[in-house]
Amino acid sequence: MRAIALGTCLSILLTTGQPAVAQLTDIRGLTFDATIDLVLDGNVLYSTMHLDTGMMALPALPHTFDVLPDPAAPMDPAYIMVRTKLPAGPDDTDEVRFELLGTFDAATGEIEAFGVADGVHFWETPFETDAFGLLDSIAPVWVLMRDPAMTLHAVVAAGVSDTSLLAFEIVGGTSVGPREVAADLHLNAPLVSWLPSGTDDATLTLFGPYPFEEATSSISNLQADMLDVFGDVNDDLLLTQADVIGIHKIFGPILDGDYEGDLVADGIVDAQDADMLKWLVRCIGNTDIIDGGLVLQGAAGNAGTTPLVTTP
Repeated sequence: MRAIALGTCLSILLTTGQPAVAQLTDIRGLTFDATIDLVLDGNVLYSTMHLDTGMMALPALPHTFDVLPDPAAPMDPAYIMVRTKLPAGPDDTDEVRFELLGTFDAATGEIEAFGVADGVHFWETPFETDAFGLLDSIAPVWVLMRDPAMTLHAVVAAGVSDTSLLAFEIVGGTSVGPREVAADLHLNAPLVSWLPSGTDDATLTLFGPYPFEEATSSISNLQADMLDVFGDVNDDLLLTQADVIGIHKIFGPILDGDYEGDLVADGIVDAQDADMLKWLVRCIGNTDIIDGGLVLQGAAGNAGTTPLVTTP
């Protein structure tokens, strides 16, 4: 885990002795590694299909599980935008990305958000089956969707490993309760097909396309671990004007897997990212706007190190 610093963005109370319950007042500007359990149900040719991934990691950055300010209320930490996406097979070049607008309740840690991935998507699901035994071997399952929607229900949790070290994660679904669901997915999916591995050409289908009736999907479990701070391009563990200046030096395509400067998640660091970073610095990294608070920091590059809370 990279070290995290948000200046006044997080307010945490710790005591010596028994571990204290940490209260997060702002989660904007953070990104997370996410693991989910995706369920897909429906009827195909009068046969019932039920598919379940079990716990699996979402694809790598960007849009894994990112929390940013809501553009309509950029200065209010209670309003957030969550960027995430559906897992897909290796042949799918059209990522199904969501921007979920919603709220974060600092008192309870609860997140509620909703968003639509506009347009028609031909989605290679993470599942492979033999189409009810009608194919000679397993093949990727593809679903045609129109304007799929996601409703997210999650909770920010702060776990205390001792009196000073904290690890933050976002959880949902069965991680919270046995009957809970982390996200409801409304796929609006009329067709399902089985394509040969290595192709995304719908005309080469092995089985289908067939009507996908009563198609439903959900994320039954979500576990997201804090990973990075958007915009900390100079690795000083703060969001400051220095990052706004520094981002101009890294304009160009993302080649090394370092997405800290790609705030709009389009694969290129450019003026649009610089504008977004100016906004983030003003919202959550500027002590002239919100005075006081604590600094969250840790040892960079040590995947086993959790953040350490200190005063500025």
